Amino acid sequence: WTINRIDVVADSYRSVKLYKNDVDGDQMDKIFIPSLQSRVYPDFTKTVKKILITSMGGNGSLSLVNYLPKIKKKKFEFYGTHNDFNLLNVASKICKKIFLVPGVVDKNNYITKHINLIKKNKIDFVIPNSDREVYLFSKFRDKIKSKIFLPSHQDIMLCQDKKKFMNFLRDNRLNHPYFVNIKNISDIETFLKNKNTK
Repeated sequence: WTINRIDVVADSYRSVKLYKNDVDGDQMDKIFIPSLQSRVYPDFTKTVKKILITSMGGNGSLSLVNYLPKIKKKKFEFYGTHNDFNLLNVASKICKKIFLVPGVVDKNNYITKHINLIKKNKIDFVIPNSDREVYLFSKFRDKIKSKIFLPSHQDIMLCQDKKKFMNFLRDNRLNHPYFVNIKNISDIETFLKNKNTK
């Protein structure tokens, strides 16, 4: 068999794109599937997929609800969570169910509430929205009984720490803007005086 198109992340730093007739299915299995075993990808084979989106009610989540069915041409049931009732209420007409949950700063209660909601409502796929939600869901992914499209927790910790991320780019000789690790006020002056500062 052949594939029409698949876009996947083979690891945290490169994208693999396959197009129709580029490679047959058997060969793809041998080449790519081993490198993807540590990743979780959504399965859209069921008639209706239940998708939970956190921080539901903001522009990003509302756009996703409107856009995803159009590009996948599948039937979805959307579920939303937020700790802000006013924002959550905005999504009440487009979600199957909405849930008021603790704020993400209350880490234990937040993740416990979501674990229970996901299990009770048999959610197929979770889309964490904010950076802090992404961090928590990746950290506790082994306790969550649904699929989550996220890189490893180690990669998330790296990308959410600007200093570590810039040092990583520099140490691996990858393109990056000029930067200075600020430790005191004189470091700011050094940064502003450098010819690479724009």
